[in-house]
Amino acid sequence: MDNLNTPDNMSKNAHTKLFKSQFSGACDNNGMVMTIYVDDVTFSSKNVISNRIKTKIKLIVKKYGYQLSAGKEVSYSKLYPKVITGAVINKNGKVSVRNSMRKNIKDEFEKLKQNPEDTESRRRLRGLVVAAQQVDSSIFPTIKKYAFDKNYKVN
Repeated sequence: MDNLNTPDNMSKNAHTKLFKSQFSGACDNNGMVMTIYVDDVTFSSKNVISNRIKTKIKLIVKKYGYQLSAGKEVSYSKLYPKVITGAVINKNGKVSVRNSMRKNIKDEFEKLKQNPEDTESRRRLRGLVVAAQQVDSSIFPTIKKYAFDKNYKVN
């Protein structure tokens, strides 16, 4: 189910390929790591990312018709967790699912267990689990199976 060629997935794949092709040189030459989550792109580095590099990135983004969201450009100290869309990057650089998303998944799972015929809840749970698994593919395998298979039973 993860690799369906839906318009959303094809669009995401196109964004990912474009961003990787355009930014890989800048990342490699400057010791940066690029993380892509749907249409959010995050650059991280053990060193300060210079204004010259930031300007270069912004020019590439605008060249391809994308817009930067006002107020979304943020710089963090290396000592603090970095909250990005759907994920957190800890001080060691490990990307993980945000606690708030984990809680939302568990809450929706409990709600669906109480009423397995609730199609809206099942749809929400599927979306939450798929989003979380874009950050950590090993997270919530049992909940994912339950969300996608109406015949799967859990305690």
